[in-house]
Amino acid sequence: MGGDQLVEDLNLAPGERVGVTVSGGKDGLAAWLWLVDALGAARVVAFNHDKFGLVHPLAARNLDVAHEILGSKLVRVADGTMLPRFRANIEAFFKHPDPAMVRVSLCAGCRFGISGRLFAAGASEGITKFVNAASYLEIAPFKAALMKGKGGGCERIGLLTGLKENPAYDHGDNLRIIDIDDRHDQKRQLAGGKCSSLYPGVSFLDFDRYFPNVPNDRETLVADRLDWRRPRRSWHFDCLVEEFKDVFYYGLIGYTETDYYLSAQTRHGLVGRVAAISSLLEARKVVIGGLDETLELMDRVGIGHLKDRMRKFYDNSPFLTSTVSADEPAR
Repeated sequence: MGGDQLVEDLNLAPGERVGVTVSGGKDGLAAWLWLVDALGAARVVAFNHDKFGLVHPLAARNLDVAHEILGSKLVRVADGTMLPRFRANIEAFFKHPDPAMVRVSLCAGCRFGISGRLFAAGASEGITKFVNAASYLEIAPFKAALMKGKGGGCERIGLLTGLKENPAYDHGDNLRIIDIDDRHDQKRQLAGGKCSSLYPGVSFLDFDRYFPNVPNDRETLVADRLDWRRPRRSWHFDCLVEEFKDVFYYGLIGYTETDYYLSAQTRHGLVGRVAAISSLLEARKVVIGGLDETLELMDRVGIGHLKDRMRKFYDNSPFLTSTVSADEPAR
């Protein structure tokens, strides 16, 4: 569709500003950069859901550097509730490991955080129009499929079943937050550039509807223009929870969101099959051989008392044990 169409769809009034949601990853920063180039720094405000204690240091650093280079306002919306909820939920998860509940439990509060919380912050700035770089390459339908499997074809029933199966999730306001998150499905919110009925006055446009997502090009762009950096472990590194999700998904079902990400790139002709398999095997090795790194991370986020459970999880997994080779072809 192109940049002209995005500007037309934003339909900004004279002096009106637009918000862009950013996490410190390449896609959000590419959108921020484009908007500043097209509209000027004064008309663009970046909003970040700052999950205190769970943000990767490089993601925080990337946001600070981009803010300095672009001269565009950055609003960090502090969320001090995510970390204590994550700590309680990961302890609950260990009591009944269930692949369908990985995202639900570990990420509780994030869906609302990256939309509702940021929209509220935007309202205080007089901003009702937002751009989000929700990459279609990162869609992982297996998560919904797992939940539908629990619910006889219905995600909502699957969610309620998963919560009933594990009473340990019933702590504080956790069930309420999980319910709120369930109503903040980003795919529905971005459809047609309008949010769900929860936010009828807010426009939420998907940057990837206007520009093709070529990860290597975007990475090169933000690295050159914004000195963007990333760690070796993962392409989705901005939140430390992602590392735990990789361990649990791979440990329980033998694949992760990386499988789908590389498959999507292959389908779109962005990477060859051989290169994709090579990248996938490397990602598997990082998870399989990453127990010590994971245990260190557990100390960092305040769940060191659960390290024996993580060791047991590795020992009991048919995919994480040393007898399983990471060099097997992709399935």
